[in-house]
Amino acid sequence: MDRAIARAIHASPLFAGTRFDESAVRTETFRKGRLLDDMRGSCACVGLVIEGTIDVYSVAADGFEVKLAELGIGDSFGICNLCSERALPTVLRCRTACRVMLMPKVRFMAMMESDAQLALRYARVCNEKIAFLIGRIEELAQATSAMKLETYLCDHADGNGIVRIKGTRD
Repeated sequence: MDRAIARAIHASPLFAGTRFDESAVRTETFRKGRLLDDMRGSCACVGLVIEGTIDVYSVAADGFEVKLAELGIGDSFGICNLCSERALPTVLRCRTACRVMLMPKVRFMAMMESDAQLALRYARVCNEKIAFLIGRIEELAQATSAMKLETYLCDHADGNGIVRIKGTRD
């Protein structure tokens, strides 16, 4: 396994400490701006970001996009609908050129059946995603832009009250 993959696995709250059958995974590289999903042909996959940054958006019926999160090295995608046939209405867009590791969801489920620690890490990651999304809903539901800005700054401040903003003004 190459060093970038090993580093991403080690950084992953989901995959750290997991042993992989290398024949069960493959890697793909995507250019900046490319839209991604968890399907590779007819195979639903779990993805792990090895290199680059991916933005996650929710798209309303009128086409309005709300950025929900950004995925970096060690972050996973395609895991929230692991036990459901229902596709999730999120959009993944490569902010930079990206390299991802992909594993068929059926293989990942089999790994969880034989590795209780992996199953617990999966539950923990899903719980954290739920908590994050509840926070985003609260933030979006605030009445004024000033309140939204205040909440954002408070949520992103370090221990000294300093906020370092990543990305663009958008």
